[in-house]
Amino acid sequence: MFFVVLKNLNLFRTRRLLGAVALCHLGGGVNAGCEEVSQREAALFLAHYDALDINRPLEERKQALARLRSLPLTQASLIMTRDLCAEAYESEIRAEQEHARATVDFLAASEGGKKPILPEVAVRIEEAIRSSEAAIEKARKRFPECEREVRQLRMRIGSSRL
Repeated sequence: MFFVVLKNLNLFRTRRLLGAVALCHLGGGVNAGCEEVSQREAALFLAHYDALDINRPLEERKQALARLRSLPLTQASLIMTRDLCAEAYESEIRAEQEHARATVDFLAASEGGKKPILPEVAVRIEEAIRSSEAAIEKARKRFPECEREVRQLRMRIGSSRL
């Protein structure tokens, strides 16, 4: 029940934010009210970003990532940061899934490591491992970039509140 209320509250805030963003764009966007909208949009992004937790179960991470991806952002820098961070988390998830697939295929094909594996199954397992390694490498590149952008955003938001 709490989750449903929280979800609806976030939807209400998102709609309100979108209306305010539209007014800023129509009115030229150079006033203090529009700066407040930018701050709220950044805060909305950070709230969704902070909800991503690599220690949560896979399905929960996928849902949190989908919510982050679906944020209706208007600021180019926030869109870039969202996309960069989403790529990092998507790569991490893909690596985990491919690793799990390779493990399941190996255990099934070898009856728990007791029998030799057929060559065609070995090829499939190797492909999953290579795909997992490629996703890990992509995540390794994206996470530091994501964290740098989020850190800069937090500093910008913090300094504008003073």
